[in-house]
Order: sequence, then C-alpha cells, then structure tokens
Amino acid sequence: MIKSPLFVSIKYKRKINGLDVVGPADEIELAVSDKVLFYSKNWRELKYAGEISVILSKEVLEKLKNGEIVNKPMDIAYPITIYDIKLGYYVENKQKIYYPVWIFYCKDGLGNDLKLVVEAVKR
Repeated sequence: MIKSPLFVSIKYKRKINGLDVVGPADEIELAVSDKVLFYSKNWRELKYAGEISVILSKEVLEKLKNGEIVNKPMDIAYPITIYDIKLGYYVENKQKIYYPVWIFYCKDGLGNDLKLVVEAVKR
C-alpha cells in the first residue's frame, strides 16, 4: 500500500540584506493538499531607516548569561549547545521598526533546535 501525506505545509521566511529574520511575525505560511487548506501572510513592506551601532561579543555573551533574552522559552532542556551566532532581526506582530539582534542557534539537551535572541542595539 502506498501512503501519501494528507497535506504539505510550506513556510517562507524572510532575509533582510542577507540577515535572518526570526520571531512570531514576518512569514508566509501555506498548507495544501488537493486544494489550499490554510494561508497566512504577515509580511510587511520595509523602508530603510538608517544605521545603528550594535554590541559585540563580550557584551552579547553577558546579556545571554544574565537571561536578557528577547524570546524567553517557557521551558528549556539543559544543557544547551550553541552551534552558531548570527546578526539578524527579531519581529513581533505589531512592531514598526526592525532593530538588529544576535541570534544564538542552539540545541537543547533533547536535541531540539532552539533560537535564543539577544538585543544587539548599543544604548
């Protein structure tokens, strides 16, 4: 017997000037079978707003150690392994300006992917 999926879900994520965009907004999601089952678009038109200074390695790691995380997970299976760190943007639903963040790409103690986000704006 040949099995086939009931539907396929596709998500389109955005990059801004080559930088990843993460968070609960700014994506297009589509679920299809023999017809479109679900469609959601939360994709804003962007305009250049200027330059801004960002914090670098020591300050970022201190913020992470102090729990200054934008997207605090409800529960984390420790230990956490960081396998990549990139500058990017974090987007919430009603946000007007996209500020830079440092994105820590991690695996938790159960092997699940996790993105921890720390503000990168130098204040």
